[in-house]
Amino acid sequence: MNEQNQKEEVKTPEISENEKLYSHILDSMPFQIVFIDKDFIVRYMNREAMYQNFQVLGYKDIRGKSIFDCHKNPKSHERIRQLAKEFEQNAPEKFSSVTDRNERLYFVPVRDENGEYIGMYERTELNLQR
Repeated sequence: MNEQNQKEEVKTPEISENEKLYSHILDSMPFQIVFIDKDFIVRYMNREAMYQNFQVLGYKDIRGKSIFDCHKNPKSHERIRQLAKEFEQNAPEKFSSVTDRNERLYFVPVRDENGEYIGMYERTELNLQR
C-alpha cells in the first residue's frame, strides 16, 4: 500500500465521524431543520423535522427528492425560487411566516468556503411573541 492510499484510508473515517457529530448536534436542536441544495433537492432533515413531517403530519420521506414534491402550491414554488435568487446575491437569513403550529419559519442561506451559495435550510422556532 502506498503512502497516498494510507492517507486516504485514515482521512475517510475522520470525515465520517465528523458527519456523525454534526448530525448529533443538529438532532439536539429542539426545532426543525431541513436543508435543500441549490437544485432544490432535500439533502438533510434533523430528527425533529423527520418526526414532525413523518409522524405528526404523515408525509412521505422526501430526502433525496425535490422540495417541490412537498410544497405543491405554485406560490410556494415561486417563494422558494425567489429566496434562492436572493441568497445567491448574498442576502441574509429571511423570516417567512408564523405557522399554524405557532412556529416562526426562517430560511437561512448556506455557503461554501468561498462564499458561494450551495443551498438553504429552513428552520422553525417556537413563536414566543404575541
